[in-house]
Amino acid sequence: MLTSYIKDKQQTKVYTNLICYIGSFEILIYLLMVGYAGSMKEWSALVLSLVSLLMLMTANIAFYLNFKKDMLKDKVFQKWLKNHPKFNKYLPVLALIVNFKAIKLVYSGFFGLEPCLA
Repeated sequence: MLTSYIKDKQQTKVYTNLICYIGSFEILIYLLMVGYAGSMKEWSALVLSLVSLLMLMTANIAFYLNFKKDMLKDKVFQKWLKNHPKFNKYLPVLALIVNFKAIKLVYSGFFGLEPCLA
């Protein structure tokens, strides 16, 4: 029932929202993999999990820096940010700490909410 309601809303981009919300658990999943591999003394799995976690964190930092640089160039997006100042403060930080896929929330059209229709 809920999924049909979401699908019927023209503004809601279902796949974009799913990527955004499922992606927010990625860092937790990698941390759990590291912890589990360490507790089971599976050293090769621990090393691979640590490398994966470091790559995700590196991707988050690189995306954050790129987003901040490109955000300053885009005049239309700057105008949109003036109407939604909370996104200007919190969303890049959320993308840095949690996952860069959180930026998809800006254009996800979540149930037609205006802050999600950039």
